[in-house]
Amino acid sequence: MCPILSIIFYIAVTLLRFLLYFIFATVIVSLLEFFDFYPQGNRWERLSYLLKSVTQPMFEKARSIMPFNTTVGAMDFSPLIVIIGIQIMQLLLIRGFMGFCG
Repeated sequence: MCPILSIIFYIAVTLLRFLLYFIFATVIVSLLEFFDFYPQGNRWERLSYLLKSVTQPMFEKARSIMPFNTTVGAMDFSPLIVIIGIQIMQLLLIRGFMGFCG
């Protein structure tokens, strides 16, 4: 039973890590779009659409849960809030499984 739980734990932590990579990539692509480092209508536009379609539901959920506005001027802090939430989830998963299969 313990190897199955270890595999499930590994898959959960890996999926959360991939989600963090998607968020970081979305932030970088958004900054590139904001500063016009690459023109619209090129091959990166599909990547931008993919990243935003994966991460926008999480950002919208974070914006609806927070009791305050997560935008300050033109900066949106919802990716930071989602990143901190994912880090807390990973910490709780690791602490929860530590010593479980001893």
